[in-house]
Amino acid sequence: MGETTILHLVLATGVLVLAGLHLALRARKLSNIAMVDIAIWMLGIFFGLGPWIAFIYADWRLTDTPSETLLIAYPSIWLFMVGLWVVGKLTVRTRAALTEQGEVIVLGRVSETILQITQTNLITIIALTGFIWGVRLTLATKYGMLFSGTQSLERELALPYSIVVMRSLGDVVATGLLIWASATLFANPLLRFPAIIWLVGECFYIFTQGRRQLLLFAVTMSLTFLAMRGKLLLRHMIAFGIIVFLLWTVLMPAFFTIRNSLLRNQSGNALVDVIQAFTAYMNIGHSDVDDAVYRKNLQARPMNINFNFSIIESQDIAGKMWGRAFVNSVIFVIPRIILPIEEKPLLTEHQVQTYYGLQKIDTSMNWPAFGVADFGLFGAFIYGIVFGSCMTFMEWLAARLCHTLPFIATCFVGVLLGLAFQVEQAPETFWTQIRDCFILLVFGFAISFFAPARPENEPVGAPA
Repeated sequence: MGETTILHLVLATGVLVLAGLHLALRARKLSNIAMVDIAIWMLGIFFGLGPWIAFIYADWRLTDTPSETLLIAYPSIWLFMVGLWVVGKLTVRTRAALTEQGEVIVLGRVSETILQITQTNLITIIALTGFIWGVRLTLATKYGMLFSGTQSLERELALPYSIVVMRSLGDVVATGLLIWASATLFANPLLRFPAIIWLVGECFYIFTQGRRQLLLFAVTMSLTFLAMRGKLLLRHMIAFGIIVFLLWTVLMPAFFTIRNSLLRNQSGNALVDVIQAFTAYMNIGHSDVDDAVYRKNLQARPMNINFNFSIIESQDIAGKMWGRAFVNSVIFVIPRIILPIEEKPLLTEHQVQTYYGLQKIDTSMNWPAFGVADFGLFGAFIYGIVFGSCMTFMEWLAARLCHTLPFIATCFVGVLLGLAFQVEQAPETFWTQIRDCFILLVFGFAISFFAPARPENEPVGAPA
């Protein structure tokens, strides 16, 4: 066991305990839960449980990290969580007045949106599904991008801007459709069969996107179910535990094996490559080599905090970025038609790596690291406030859209759930999805403005 392993695990456990205490206080009533609460719980899993998983798979040891680094990195996670908690606390204090006006959306309010979204016109669902899969198949067959790991930087840069925009909007719409299908499966027997077909197709696609996306898929379906039921029972927890166990022991190792096979044999047509990789897996299954590689991956992949370590250790020489990372992340997502600049800004991850002289590799960029890079330890608290405030504002906006544009509101809820779930992500991913929600909102208002008025007794559907 490394010299600092015990300190590492103690500090990680502190993150997990904070998230657990928050869960115990907030999960007593589902209608009290907001997106910032989910983000705090996810921080507990990624930065609290993650190091323990790596410790177990690495034969009960972790890579030595200077104690000075650990004593900055983990408190930065705590401060980010405190920032989220402050936003949640302020929201709770004003909730009584706002709830009277129907302006706060939490899981209890989401059920209203879900009940309306199940009435969405089937033709609308088919049209939106066709758009999403058209973009996905174009990316797969023309640009060789489908399975996780095939989205190389060269391929991303080669994409036409129109394809980039359509892919981004399609991802937002897909979150709304996932909630529609989940809610319809549980609440609308007349459309249960189309919902099952949609979920089967989406499950295949999500499988190609990675282990975290598989878990998010299961969580979204589970939370949709709980939002409609309004309460959490022991049998629900047992069922979710079984689902997570199957994901961890069956689907995730299968994904890893298939991805490795696919990346070794790429033809340029990602759809053909995926079919061949699936066929090979069905015929051969796991090998001892696959199991060894998977185990080695789990020794490093859960260590989402490693990037934070690198920033902290380089900061003594390079100093803080003083907001440059934040500004870059915002500029990155502004459409060039609005901000016509000659040189496209770097990804924030690459900008931070360049500033601190780090190797330019795919790493676990996350919001606490983002805050530390810009303003040091206290920057994590500042960005916790920023992250939580944006999430809370979007929840409020979704509530305002709940009855007028229910499908758009559901897309907002789906995006927010994904952002809360994936707090370990680059900041431009956050801003991109927020931007795309507003683009979708503009389309929704335009379509509803030109659409004929609905009879009062007609079910509410999506404006798209």
